[in-house]
Amino acid sequence: MPIPKGETQVSLGMQWLLSNGGTDLAAPHLTERHMPRNLAGSNFRSTTLNDVSKLLSGLAGEDTLSFRDTWMCDEGLPSKSCSMSELLQSESGDLFWRLLKLVSTLAPPPESQGIHSSKSVMRQFLGAKDEQKSSNALEGVCEKDIFVQNSKPQVLQSIPSFVKIVEVGPRDGLQNEKKLIPTQIKVDLIRRLSDAGLSVIEATSFVSPKWVPQLADAKDVMVNVSAMGKARFPVLTPNCKGFHDAIAAGAKEVAIFAAASEAFSKSNINCSISESLQRYREVCDEAKLRNIPVRGYVSCVTGCPYEGPIKPSRVAYVAKELFQMGCYEISLGDTIGVSTPGQLVPMLQAVMDVVPVQCLAVHMHDTYGQALSNILIALQMGIRVVDSSVSGLGGCPYAKGASGNVATEDVVYFLNGLGVQSDVDLSELLAAGQFISQYLGRQNGSKSALALGKANDEQRKL
Repeated sequence: MPIPKGETQVSLGMQWLLSNGGTDLAAPHLTERHMPRNLAGSNFRSTTLNDVSKLLSGLAGEDTLSFRDTWMCDEGLPSKSCSMSELLQSESGDLFWRLLKLVSTLAPPPESQGIHSSKSVMRQFLGAKDEQKSSNALEGVCEKDIFVQNSKPQVLQSIPSFVKIVEVGPRDGLQNEKKLIPTQIKVDLIRRLSDAGLSVIEATSFVSPKWVPQLADAKDVMVNVSAMGKARFPVLTPNCKGFHDAIAAGAKEVAIFAAASEAFSKSNINCSISESLQRYREVCDEAKLRNIPVRGYVSCVTGCPYEGPIKPSRVAYVAKELFQMGCYEISLGDTIGVSTPGQLVPMLQAVMDVVPVQCLAVHMHDTYGQALSNILIALQMGIRVVDSSVSGLGGCPYAKGASGNVATEDVVYFLNGLGVQSDVDLSELLAAGQFISQYLGRQNGSKSALALGKANDEQRKL
């Protein structure tokens, strides 16, 4: 199993694990809050060796694992069909060690805990039965290295090791521009973003040109980018007509967008929430027939330009409806950028009660400078997908006062500082942001891009 990012290789990890857990790996301080959400509530009392194998296979992308209750049987066996010493000497022994490696990533050895001789601890762990086999099993065992997570502040323990960034600049970022942008500029921007390592780039929207003139060239954009092959290029489709047009143009993934505000729904897509959901059920049904993935958006998740504050229960209702109709991921949008962490938390809690956290994303605007604070809270609550826009482009044409999305450059710089991987090359991303900013004739909206650009200028002067 690959060494998790940000972890060091130490042999004391095994000694600590065994001296703290003994025959019960569920040491008192290893509580359920450490457990990945997909495992929370699982009962490990009846786990067999075969179950462990399946468990490990499904945990390739998880950061940590802990056990609730007592996973090991009284005699220290994952299954009563074999002894621990037999397990360690069998082909399954490596499987057991991989499992212990996962468990040991929970925390560094507490300084206050005494650490005994690894062999004496292991003998106690294996039990007095079959002493010769136990001794044989110990040869080389205590040399195995266990990965123990570096000391990390408690507040950052729940931060994921990888975050997927969904780039929305070419669509959400440019749709509000009054000056029509040539198709080739849009295509060049998308190519640059793809070259920077962004794996999901929202390319355009198949809406009526009457409502969003800037995206009237949606078909031409898709024809050009669909052959790039380096990334996924979802497109917005407001109804079945837009869906069919998108598929005909080569789209392989679509997105639908509802609102938690009745007034905003009527202003944005000219129908009520219930009417919009009915439209989207039809789109999802069509998509299922063609095996087309559908992403869902919920606008105005904490505040609306017309209705003011939005109740979390309303957001949860819309998100649940989108999830149940087949959306693989629901992006929760702070459309006018009024969210603060204090408002975001109850909204996310309400939504997480009805939609799995692994199926959620956040889409933050930075109107009041709160976007990164909100993203940090979302990551701490288990969100692993963040929408952003290169150079901070964007804003909603139907949301008065809504400034741009959080800048992708700022998000990547922020994640890099946390030691979180995104697979995005910041230098390539900065070049893409500079490209579109220069074309639009305005300053880059990313604070990180401006600061790094200034620093580079100063360095060149030296």
